[in-house]
Amino acid sequence: MYDAVMRFQFRSRVPLGALCFFGIAACAPAAPAPVVPASPTAPANVAPPSASAPVAQSGPVDSSVAPCDDFYGYACGPWLASHPIPDDRGSLGPMALLYEDMLLKLRAILERDAAGKGGDDPYAAKLGALWSVCMDEGRAEDPKPLARELARIAAVKDGPTFATALARLHALGASPLLTVSVDTDFVDPTLPIVTVNQGGIGLPDKSYYAADTTDPRKTKVRADYVAHIAAMLALAGESPNDASKDAAAIMAFETKLAALSIERVAMRDPKNQYHATSRAWLTQKAGGVAWDAWLRALGLEKTTAFNVGQPTFLTGAASLAHDTPPAVLRAYLRWSTIDTMARTLGRAFVAEDFRLEQSLYGARELSPRWKRCVRAVNYAMPEAVTVPFVKDVLGEDGKARASKLVGQLLTAMRANLTTLAWMDDATRKSAFEKLDGVVIKAGYPDRWRSYDALDIAGDSYFDDSVRVRLFAFQWEAAKLGKPYDRNEWFLSPATVDAFSRWTQNDLTFPAAVLRPPFFGGTMTRAMEYGAIGMIAGHEVVHGFDDEGRKFDARGQNRDWWTPASAEAFEKRTDCLRTQFDGYTVLEGVHVNGKLTAGENLADLGGLETAYRALMAARRENPDAGGRTETDDAKEMFLAYAQSWCRNIRDETLHTMVSSDPHAPPKYRVNGTLSNMSEFASAFACKAGNPMVHAPRCEVW
Repeated sequence: MYDAVMRFQFRSRVPLGALCFFGIAACAPAAPAPVVPASPTAPANVAPPSASAPVAQSGPVDSSVAPCDDFYGYACGPWLASHPIPDDRGSLGPMALLYEDMLLKLRAILERDAAGKGGDDPYAAKLGALWSVCMDEGRAEDPKPLARELARIAAVKDGPTFATALARLHALGASPLLTVSVDTDFVDPTLPIVTVNQGGIGLPDKSYYAADTTDPRKTKVRADYVAHIAAMLALAGESPNDASKDAAAIMAFETKLAALSIERVAMRDPKNQYHATSRAWLTQKAGGVAWDAWLRALGLEKTTAFNVGQPTFLTGAASLAHDTPPAVLRAYLRWSTIDTMARTLGRAFVAEDFRLEQSLYGARELSPRWKRCVRAVNYAMPEAVTVPFVKDVLGEDGKARASKLVGQLLTAMRANLTTLAWMDDATRKSAFEKLDGVVIKAGYPDRWRSYDALDIAGDSYFDDSVRVRLFAFQWEAAKLGKPYDRNEWFLSPATVDAFSRWTQNDLTFPAAVLRPPFFGGTMTRAMEYGAIGMIAGHEVVHGFDDEGRKFDARGQNRDWWTPASAEAFEKRTDCLRTQFDGYTVLEGVHVNGKLTAGENLADLGGLETAYRALMAARRENPDAGGRTETDDAKEMFLAYAQSWCRNIRDETLHTMVSSDPHAPPKYRVNGTLSNMSEFASAFACKAGNPMVHAPRCEVW
């Protein structure tokens, strides 16, 4: 989705331990999914499906490319050449086309609701009102709503008033200075806990703030960012001179926060995500923030237990806030407010907000307003707007069939673990328990959320957006002190992605992704296993990747591996890290094998698991058409590769390589398949061919 969307008007919180398949939706909320640039010219030889090649295909292949040399080029060349990136996007792939179709369907629902034709839908009036006020571009020009919000910040003069203003922004979903959320307790996953993590920077990664960087793209983005802050502050009423000075001070403040932040690779370790603390700890160790005032403003004044993900960051950030002049803190909070609410403001704010996105992701023009409003409503009331959507695109039968398919992937994973030579019996027993404890969420919730307490007044897009954000925070805060509902969905069924959460040991497959070219329609069995089957396998294996394996069947963060099995696993993971470190995506820009380790493990294990599930399905129900295992293998591997065909602008690719835990699709395809003996056998690849990696990385 995020190769279609630069940023949501509303930014969602992602539960700790949430991993997504595509690197979109909630897992990387400010960034498009990384993909590969298109060839400037069409392939020399485009071969359609033929009787001589017993492979059913969702699209033609480039016969000028040998499958054993570059399977991505072979499978995707024609698609890439015929699908240029639209001006309002940073990239384009089959998933993005599916996403665009979803937007159209949701738009039709919202226009019906706005016209008063929502029937017996209990939330049709609220949905229609929010849609209408969002689409009213003229009314967004009113400066008074922003002025009212900024007036709160003008009152900041000391520690308590700063903490109160800071809390207001946190309740609105922003993350100045730090990030606050209600997440699962790593020690007792049945209970939520207030979680404080590092935050406060506006660029995608701390590396953008390094003064000694030799990366010219990051140097340019940093300069663009300072200019962007100044422009936004000026639009909000500051003089050009004051705006320029404040922008420099804000950048200096964020640079200090970046220096305190833990790097992304280190953040992959749960030890850098969880530290149980008390309220007394906050006061004694991070006393630079008036925590009592902060908690009171958030409505959390009775909270006594916290998870401080990165204690060193928090103590440093609190000291930084304490030592920073109030004038700079006010400027920083003004900027955070404007940045958070920019898409709800007038045309000049929206245009300037998009200019920074252009620098980061390369899109040529802003998405049409209707698309931005569909996304906003889908975030605001996801389990209201999607009720008619899921009935149309999936239904109860599709939900049941998807659940069954995911169950088959779990069975295939269990069968593999049964004979896995490097895993000892003690670890294997715990692994079986984890598989048996998985909760499958397919399509849409069994019980829909209530929005009765959400007030949509229709007076201004800004004010209704504030109400939505506060409602979202209060919804999460209300979970404190109560057992987690493992059946609750944390994102919209209209999300083109799939998710796993280690802390809840669940797998989520929204209705929006359970459609062709991933699931259903006229897809053959082998194609489904190569597309949605691989996605399901990927999410299953996430529970056993380099991070997921550190959580047990209950979602508790504990080491259930014997030292011998853990050592064997790490050796195999190192093979993948080394392999992906060797991929160059742009001049001087490489895939980060450590950052992408978990996703690469899930890709390889997921596709292998999907292949085993397909072969098991063949044994249970042989193909009446006389297709061989090789026929199905070819079709499955092609479906997998073609689901990843994607064009991407250099700006997007560069940003994502710096910050996304997923490798670019070309390497997700070639890097994964080159480690599978089943692929080499199906396409008769030999040792020495580029698609036969040496040494072969084998984990699952």
